[in-house]
Amino acid sequence: MTLQPELPNDRAQWLATIADARAGASAAAQMFVWSQLPFAVSVVGLVAWLRPRFPRLTIIGGVFGVLGAFGHTVAGSWTLTQIVMADDPAHRDAYSQLIAAQEQSALIVPFLVIGLVGTVVGILLLSIAHFRSHVHPRWVGPVLWVWLVVEFAGSGISPWATYLSGLLLLAGCGGLAAGLFGARQDDRAVLVAAA
Repeated sequence: MTLQPELPNDRAQWLATIADARAGASAAAQMFVWSQLPFAVSVVGLVAWLRPRFPRLTIIGGVFGVLGAFGHTVAGSWTLTQIVMADDPAHRDAYSQLIAAQEQSALIVPFLVIGLVGTVVGILLLSIAHFRSHVHPRWVGPVLWVWLVVEFAGSGISPWATYLSGLLLLAGCGGLAAGLFGARQDDRAVLVAAA
């Protein structure tokens, strides 16, 4: 999202802004769509790791997380069409009306809601399960809680929230990966000692 240009309210100007930031806007849209697959896989991995300790909490969080990735994939694909629309300045007025209609369409809105609610609830429940399970590093849960606040509330307050959000998510996911790697090393050590 850091590569995406700041978009104005006027949808015709929105397309002009996307056209002006062609490489950045295109890269941001592509990266957002492609990031949903590793996100969904990570959610399933977290469920497998944490499920023995908190089965209901992790399964519900996992379902919401995977649904969030699905909703974001659909919404991100819709964003890709706007990149194509931006390349056709002769029809921007018609495209801007189409975008405005799509934003309120019963066909698009459910996916936007599923993406937002699924991601927020999924990350929240899985981070709670991680924190309550006392696996290391313990700071990952609180970092992900702060990420949720900064990402979904702070972005409307300051443009710097996007950068802070990215750093927090990177730290949280890095901590989860380190914790999982450490847990696997501990499991191997126990197996070797038992043999």
